[in-house]
Amino acid sequence: MIATPHLFDQMGKAFIAIVSIILCAQVLANGMMKIGVINILFNMIPTGNHTMILTVVIFSTLIFLGSVLLGTGTTFNTFAPVAGEVAKVAGIPMATILIPMQFASAFGRTLSPIAGIVLAVAAIVGISPAEIVKRNIVQVGAAFVLSMLVSFILT
Repeated sequence: MIATPHLFDQMGKAFIAIVSIILCAQVLANGMMKIGVINILFNMIPTGNHTMILTVVIFSTLIFLGSVLLGTGTTFNTFAPVAGEVAKVAGIPMATILIPMQFASAFGRTLSPIAGIVLAVAAIVGISPAEIVKRNIVQVGAAFVLSMLVSFILT
């Protein structure tokens, strides 16, 4: 019973950072949409024989990098509505582009030292978030590549 107040204090400190990061990430993502990043993404859609593979890899990698930088899955939530238009323009099924993007968002968040869960675990365990990320790089990288391969096989 004595450890319970300490647990709630630690959770409160960790969640202050989490909520702040989520709010900032949403503001950044909306700002990116307002300044025309979506148009740039549409212009990046490749043409040719391997359109589906290149489109999915490019957009999943962008979502992955966005999740690493922002520390949240907000990048997927922001760009998922756009994925329908991207799929239509590229001529690929929507699930084929959305599933890898969702996985990329989750894996990217795992490798972000400012992600809410990484901050919470680091605060509870008492080590730096960078140490947690460093220990996860190989496994998460392999999982990202494997999820891309499996999504191409199954869709």
